[in-house]
Formats: sequence, structure tokens, C-alpha cells
Amino acid sequence: MVVAGALITALVMTPVAMWTARRAGLVDHPGPLKVHAQPVAYLGGVGVASALAWGVGTARPSLLVPLGGALALGIVDDAIGLSPAIRLAGELAIGVAVGVCVPIGDPTALGVVFTALATVVLCNAINMIDGLDGLAGATAAVAAVGFYVVLAGDAATIAATLAAGLLAFLVFNRPPARVYLGDGGTYLIGTALATLLVISSRSGSGASFGAAALLVGYPLVELVFTVLRRARQGKSPLSGDRHHVYDQLHQLGASTLVASLSCVAFQAILVLVGIGVARESGSTGVVAAGACGMMILLAGSLTGFLAPRTRRP
Repeated sequence: MVVAGALITALVMTPVAMWTARRAGLVDHPGPLKVHAQPVAYLGGVGVASALAWGVGTARPSLLVPLGGALALGIVDDAIGLSPAIRLAGELAIGVAVGVCVPIGDPTALGVVFTALATVVLCNAINMIDGLDGLAGATAAVAAVGFYVVLAGDAATIAATLAAGLLAFLVFNRPPARVYLGDGGTYLIGTALATLLVISSRSGSGASFGAAALLVGYPLVELVFTVLRRARQGKSPLSGDRHHVYDQLHQLGASTLVASLSCVAFQAILVLVGIGVARESGSTGVVAAGACGMMILLAGSLTGFLAPRTRRP
């Protein structure tokens, strides 16, 4: 009932958010770092948030505060363009709030710091993969399904409603997209996934930390590749470019749909590995995640995805 309500609510609220975004001028205009040719409405995250509220409100209402804060921070960023320092400060504050709401074991400063860092990492990782129609939403939906499989109780409810909201969003975000998540949506989803990751890190949660990291594997891979690539070029990790893995696939001739589906399939493989080792010991999960990470880095280096490619006409 909760998942059905979440899905229906998101299907209704997403068009409302699209209309509101167009009226308010919250649209993503075409540009040199964009793949679309026409303005596309932001605020897709509002529809996802309306679905997620069903699960969070049922399972842990206190989480509505940091999740709402993440959505609000991103919408303000979409509207006026916040500086990197302000965005980072906002993400850290949201992560601290998540750490207070879902502490790892006994509330400790170390646990709150870990949660805050996980929130910052995943907010930016999801934001980085929000560059092709359907990519960020589908990737996060696969991750949410993975968390639903390995977790139980309230956490599974949150994961299920997140997946429902993302599936509803994808109805309008599939190529050619009519709405984008915007920073509001990517920060919201990053915070929600960080929450599920933290819950998974608890003793007896049903999934080890290594397994949980695999459930958000592709966004983490994209983040690591981006940082390494820009470091090799002597650029700031915060600078923009069109050399992400999905961009390079698109530049090599893959259509928007094929490039997105290729990355989502990669995410699905990592999620299946994570589910496979979720019930194993914590050390097994860490070894599995580490082995996957090393193989991905090696493959990225050998295939050239860690080096920028020239855009084809």
C-alpha cells in the first residue's frame, strides 16, 4: 500500500513540478556542457521526494528534515547557483543531520563524521551522473532495489518508496527527457542513498559495508574516475567537462539511450555482486568491493576512459 501510494503520488506530482518549473523559469538551458538542444524543466526531484515521503514518514519521520533540506539546497542551487563552499557546507550539515537521525550503533562523533562524508560523496556522485536522459534516475533506482533486497523493516520501506519514486520519474525522464532531477533531485537522492548506506553499516543490518558500497558502485566509480582524470589534467575536481564515462560512450557513437543503458547495466552487475556477498562476513564484502574497484580502475586505464577523448561531430 505504501509503495503503491508512493508511485501514484510521484506520477501525479512530477507533471505538477514540471509545470511549476517552467512557470518559475527553473529550466536547464542548452550549453557547451549539455547534450540537449531545448530547455528542459528542473524540479523532477520534487516528484521523487513526494514518493519518498511515504516511506520515510512511515518508517522514520525525523529523516524528513535532512531529506527536505537536501531538496531545498539543490533547488536554491538550481535557481541562483551557489558557490562550491556554500554547497559543501550545506551538504555537510545535511549529513550531520542524517547521522543524528540514523546513528551507527551508539551516537558518536566518528559515526556522525562518517555519515556526513558519505552524504557529501553520494550527493556529488549522483550529481555527476545526471548528464544523460534517464541515467541518474535509473542508476539510483537499481541501487534502491538492491538496498530493498538486502535490508529489512523500515530501511526496506524507505528503499522501496525511493525506487517507486524514481520509476515514476523515469516515465518523464526517458529519452528525450521532459524533466530533469536538477540539483534538488540529485542531492535528495544522494542523501537517501547515503542514509541506506549508513543503515547497512550497522551491525546485523543484513549487509556489510563493502556490499553496501557495491550497491552504489557506478556513481562511486564515476566520481573516482572524474577526480583522477581532472587531477591528471591539473584541473580542479569541481570543474565541469564532458569526459565522463557516459559522455565518452556517447562521443564514440552510442546513442543517448544506449550510453545510459550501458552504464545502468554496469550498475546492475555491481548491485548483483553486492547482493551476492551481502550475507557474507564484513571482510568478504570489503574484499569483493576492493577487487571490483581494482579491476574497474585497471579496465578504465587500459580502455582509455581515464583519459579525455576528443568529441566527435
